[in-house]
Amino acid sequence: RKVHLNNQNTVLQDCFKMIQVKILSIVIFTIFSLPTIKGTGRITPLSRPGATACLAENLRLTDRYICDSEGNVICVDGWSYPSKLCSEPICDMNGRGCVNGKCIHPNVCACEVGWDGPNCDECIPLGGCKHGSCNKPMECNCRPGWTGGQCNKPKCD
Repeated sequence: RKVHLNNQNTVLQDCFKMIQVKILSIVIFTIFSLPTIKGTGRITPLSRPGATACLAENLRLTDRYICDSEGNVICVDGWSYPSKLCSEPICDMNGRGCVNGKCIHPNVCACEVGWDGPNCDECIPLGGCKHGSCNKPMECNCRPGWTGGQCNKPKCD
């Protein structure tokens, strides 16, 4: 009987090893093949070396891009440069961008000193300019009938 028990133990050990090998092969197949199956919607770092932008943790932290099923970054409306993770906002108000300023958020311009308006294309006249306008910041061009540094004196002809 002692010999029989040893044979039975050996058979059980062999079966156990075969089960371990099968489980390991299934795990390896799952890890390396799932990310490459098209249309699964699963994006993992294994699907594209160095592509971490499309990890769930990173997608939760941004509103600038989404990822397709192959791990490519796609900018949402208002953002550009997928290669830079859509870090550049787009300002396009009525076909014009920021004329005298910088686009800091989609359709939001930060104007240079002396400029105003949605596109930073409206100059700010000299302080106190009453009856005039400007072509560039801090000037006061008098309308007809007015004179003076601040266009506040009637012109008498």
